[in-house]
Amino acid sequence: MAFADASATGYTPCPDGAADHDIEPLAALFCDRATAALEDAVRAISDDDVPARCDAVSRATEAATSLFLELEAGCAAGPAQYTGHLYEAILTHLVHVNLRNDTGAAAAALRLLAQLRRACARPESPRSLALAAQDAVARRLRRRS
Repeated sequence: MAFADASATGYTPCPDGAADHDIEPLAALFCDRATAALEDAVRAISDDDVPARCDAVSRATEAATSLFLELEAGCAAGPAQYTGHLYEAILTHLVHVNLRNDTGAAAAALRLLAQLRRACARPESPRSLALAAQDAVARRLRRRS
């Protein structure tokens, strides 16, 4: 799936670790897919449709995984530790959505994805994505303490 999406967006792989690689279209695509799937999950929870919820969360997980693999392999999001923490936060929310029918967790994951999506739209995207990831991780850590 990612290869077909990549060709549709005009994406070309990051050359040998270049830090300024432009990944906005593909990262935005994965953000949009994860967001749409999470919105489907919230609808499925309100409809008490367990199979639809599970399917939606699976699609959101796949899109989020593709997004963060792109950010790390595409060298766009700065230090891997930040994208890793942000990815962990989103996946934790997705688990809560799926196992606990937790629409609050869905809302939290949607906020993180929206922040990343906004960062993808900025001209200084690689730096913006790194800052968005750092900010989201810092907020999450402050809530834990």
